[in-house]
Amino acid sequence: MDELTDSVELLVSEVVTNAVRYASRPVTLRLLRTDVLRCEVGDDVPQLPRLRQARATDEGGRGLYLVNRLARRWGATRLSTGKVVWFELNHG
Repeated sequence: MDELTDSVELLVSEVVTNAVRYASRPVTLRLLRTDVLRCEVGDDVPQLPRLRQARATDEGGRGLYLVNRLARRWGATRLSTGKVVWFELNHG
Protein backbone atom coordinates (compact mmCIF):
# COMPACT_ATOMS: atom_id res chain seq x y z
CA MET A 1 0.00 0.00 0.00
CA ASP A 2 2.96 2.35 0.46
CA GLU A 3 3.27 2.78 -3.30
CA LEU A 4 -0.24 4.30 -3.36
CA THR A 5 0.35 6.96 -0.71
CA ASP A 6 1.11 9.86 -3.05
CA SER A 7 -1.75 9.05 -5.44
CA VAL A 8 -4.25 8.57 -2.60
CA GLU A 9 -3.23 11.85 -0.96
CA LEU A 10 -3.52 13.78 -4.22
CA LEU A 11 -6.87 12.30 -5.25
CA VAL A 12 -8.43 12.56 -1.77
CA SER A 13 -7.28 16.18 -1.65
CA GLU A 14 -8.94 16.94 -5.00
CA VAL A 15 -12.26 15.26 -4.17
CA VAL A 16 -12.45 16.57 -0.59
CA THR A 17 -11.58 20.11 -1.72
CA ASN A 18 -14.53 20.12 -4.13
CA ALA A 19 -16.85 18.81 -1.42
CA VAL A 20 -15.70 21.33 1.19
CA ARG A 21 -15.95 24.18 -1.31
CA TYR A 22 -19.64 23.62 -2.06
CA ALA A 23 -21.13 21.68 0.86
CA SER A 24 -22.98 23.34 3.71
CA ARG A 25 -22.88 20.35 6.08
CA PRO A 26 -19.89 18.27 7.16
CA VAL A 27 -18.18 16.17 4.51
CA THR A 28 -17.60 12.44 5.05
CA LEU A 29 -14.59 10.41 3.96
CA ARG A 30 -14.49 6.63 3.87
CA LEU A 31 -11.67 4.35 2.73
CA LEU A 32 -12.44 0.72 1.93
CA ARG A 33 -9.78 -1.88 1.22
CA THR A 34 -10.75 -5.03 -0.67
CA ASP A 35 -9.16 -6.15 -3.92
CA VAL A 36 -8.94 -2.38 -4.62
CA LEU A 37 -8.63 0.70 -2.43
CA ARG A 38 -11.88 2.66 -2.68
CA CYS A 39 -12.27 6.21 -1.42
CA GLU A 40 -15.75 7.70 -0.94
CA VAL A 41 -16.38 11.37 -0.20
CA GLY A 42 -19.92 12.39 0.72
CA ASP A 43 -21.48 15.84 0.82
CA ASP A 44 -24.93 17.43 0.87
CA VAL A 45 -24.82 18.88 -2.67
CA PRO A 46 -27.07 16.95 -5.07
CA GLN A 47 -25.33 18.02 -8.31
CA LEU A 48 -23.05 15.32 -9.69
CA PRO A 49 -19.58 16.37 -10.78
CA ARG A 50 -18.73 16.30 -14.44
CA LEU A 51 -15.43 15.88 -16.15
CA ARG A 52 -14.45 18.93 -18.15
CA GLN A 53 -11.41 20.13 -19.99
CA ALA A 54 -9.82 23.11 -18.26
CA ARG A 55 -8.27 25.81 -20.39
CA ALA A 56 -4.67 26.86 -19.76
CA THR A 57 -5.91 30.11 -18.19
CA ASP A 58 -8.46 28.47 -15.84
CA GLU A 59 -7.72 28.61 -12.12
CA GLY A 60 -9.49 25.30 -11.45
CA GLY A 61 -11.23 22.46 -13.18
CA ARG A 62 -8.42 19.93 -13.15
CA GLY A 63 -9.35 17.87 -10.09
CA LEU A 64 -11.61 15.35 -11.79
CA TYR A 65 -9.22 15.20 -14.72
CA LEU A 66 -6.52 13.99 -12.30
CA VAL A 67 -8.93 11.53 -10.72
CA ASN A 68 -9.90 10.25 -14.16
CA ARG A 69 -6.25 9.82 -15.20
CA LEU A 70 -4.89 8.22 -12.00
CA ALA A 71 -7.78 6.15 -10.67
CA ARG A 72 -8.69 2.67 -11.87
CA ARG A 73 -12.23 3.98 -12.12
CA TRP A 74 -14.38 6.65 -10.48
CA GLY A 75 -17.95 7.85 -10.32
CA ALA A 76 -20.61 9.62 -8.32
CA THR A 77 -23.83 8.41 -6.76
CA ARG A 78 -26.71 10.72 -5.95
CA LEU A 79 -28.30 10.17 -2.53
CA SER A 80 -31.40 11.62 -0.91
CA THR A 81 -29.06 13.70 1.27
CA GLY A 82 -26.56 14.75 -1.43
CA LYS A 83 -24.01 12.60 -3.22
CA VAL A 84 -20.95 10.39 -2.85
CA VAL A 85 -18.01 10.79 -5.20
CA TRP A 86 -15.76 7.74 -5.24
CA PHE A 87 -12.63 6.43 -6.89
CA GLU A 88 -10.73 3.15 -6.85
CA LEU A 89 -7.03 2.41 -7.06
CA ASN A 90 -5.39 -0.97 -7.58
CA HIS A 91 -3.01 -2.06 -4.86
CA GLY A 92 -0.33 -4.74 -4.60
